[in-house]
Amino acid sequence: MDNLNLHNDAPQENLNSLSEALQNLIDHLTHSEASIRFRNAERALMNDSNAQDLLNQLARLQQTLKTQQRNNLPTEETLTHLHQFQLQVAEHPSIQEYEYSRELYIALIRQVNQQISQLIGLDFAALTRR
Repeated sequence: MDNLNLHNDAPQENLNSLSEALQNLIDHLTHSEASIRFRNAERALMNDSNAQDLLNQLARLQQTLKTQQRNNLPTEETLTHLHQFQLQVAEHPSIQEYEYSRELYIALIRQVNQQISQLIGLDFAALTRR
């Protein structure tokens, strides 16, 4: 009877080990340099009123262009303004840092997913989408 109880405890022990390993992974990702840099850049971007104004103006201009395109009336003026705002957004330091740090963090997550997927023989990221 004791052997039966030990056998029944094995799946729970495996589950506990897996849960602990996943928590360690989450902790390491959360405290990684890429994650910290991304969160700092995101916070800086949210607090940068100039960057927020640019992004809001760009969004409005993109919406205007979509409306004009639906009506087959995109104007050269709208396209020129859109291009100018896209350049300003791309050159803004807070936005650049946000985009760069975001790409670094995404690359880290993809690398971790690839390594886990190779170890378990399945697409790990696909398992998390269920």
